[in-house]
Amino acid sequence: MSVSQSSQGSIPDGPLERPHNPSLSTTQALVPLLAVGALSLTIGLLPYAVVRRQLVQQRRLISELHADIKTGNRFIAELTKSHEVDQATRRLHEQKLQVELHSSLQSVEEKYQSAVLAQERDMRTLKEELAKSTVKTEELEDLITVVGNRVAKAAALIEEEQKGEPSGFTVKNMRELAQYLQSWRRGKSVDTQKKNS
Repeated sequence: MSVSQSSQGSIPDGPLERPHNPSLSTTQALVPLLAVGALSLTIGLLPYAVVRRQLVQQRRLISELHADIKTGNRFIAELTKSHEVDQATRRLHEQKLQVELHSSLQSVEEKYQSAVLAQERDMRTLKEELAKSTVKTEELEDLITVVGNRVAKAAALIEEEQKGEPSGFTVKNMRELAQYLQSWRRGKSVDTQKKNS
């Protein structure tokens, strides 16, 4: 074996030198940069996440507020409708009372008019009957006067035939009857004048 061959096959003294690899060095240099970039990106996105979460909460609150507003509007609409229905019912009740009152007043007025007409008819009937009674009374008075005059004439004739003071009971009674009948008509006239005055 030659010296050159033994020297080539022996292990060199000292640390082993790694072969230089450019791609490996670049990768090792990029790892910290990527870590720093990821951390920066995370720190940068953290406010966005917080803001986004707040926006989501605000949207939810706004949705709930809109729902509450709709519920309130619906309640107000129902309350307004109930109030309108109550007012309409009250107006109908008032109109019904007015119609009933008007009907009652009309019925009372009709009854009053009927009573007045009936009273007027009764008054006319009484006046007619009174007029007829007055006529009959006047006719009766005239008849009594005529009878009294005839009795007086008959008494005078009888007295003339007896030539002097009558001694008979009949002539005296006839004369008294004639005086009574004649005085009754005069007394009746005086009483009527007193009543009229």
